[in-house]
Amino acid sequence: MNVEVVAESDLQEAREAVLAGLVRYNERFLGPGRKTETAVTVRDESGRIVGGATAHLYRGRLFIDFVWVDEDCRGKGVGTQVMRAIEAEGRRLGATCAQVDTFTFQAAPFYERLGYREVARIPKMFGGYDRIYLEKESLAVE
Repeated sequence: MNVEVVAESDLQEAREAVLAGLVRYNERFLGPGRKTETAVTVRDESGRIVGGATAHLYRGRLFIDFVWVDEDCRGKGVGTQVMRAIEAEGRRLGATCAQVDTFTFQAAPFYERLGYREVARIPKMFGGYDRIYLEKESLAVE
């Protein structure tokens, strides 16, 4: 056997092989699972995207990958609208709970106001900032 660094041109093949092997192994314990990706956006009057979120659903859990609101739109309820919309879409797809992560210079208090609670923290992950993992145990309609 030889261990080798994969050339950039072959990364896709390597990713697919590693993921397929891991999925086969995990399914022996968890049964089959399917990943579903989704997103929501907010557009201003001119049609420009001024906020949104991307997420994926896996095994009943909504993993909120990225959330962004244009700086000019912050503090106006846009972020709350985005989160409510991505959670509603997660519910529609079958999610019962959700998780998101953020850094200490970003939005932890915002997520906590929306019912998320901190479940893990990696101190000083990048640039001296902590990475915070938050979870919402129930996506039931509030």
